[in-house]
Amino acid sequence: MSAGNEFPIYIKAEYLGGNAIEQAEADIFRLSENSKARFARDFGEIEKIIAKAVSAPRTSAGGLDIGVADANRAAAAASAQAQAAREVAQAMIIQARETNDISQETAEAIVRMQSFERQQIAAAAATLFRHTRID
Repeated sequence: MSAGNEFPIYIKAEYLGGNAIEQAEADIFRLSENSKARFARDFGEIEKIIAKAVSAPRTSAGGLDIGVADANRAAAAASAQAQAAREVAQAMIIQARETNDISQETAEAIVRMQSFERQQIAAAAATLFRHTRID
């Protein structure tokens, strides 16, 4: 057995008619062209990634600045807004209980505030996720 990327391959091809060699050559050519096209496409993607990395801003130490600090600040701001929304919703619930306010308007306002809290939690998580994976 070979090591690395080398492996044995056995191909059996049967061709009918008098032009078997030409058919075999055409098939081999088609397969190699498909491989070349895939390689070119994949290499094109690699070139795009390299170009993006080379043109990206740098940190003071010379590393790539992929905006992690900005993402962390945005996530922290969204988390702070979520915490504020949670506290406001809790205060609204306490106020409604103390005043025996069971109106639909109050209930809807509480639900909107709780929904805003969930949106901010999701926004914080999405921001961190986008900046912890490689694009």
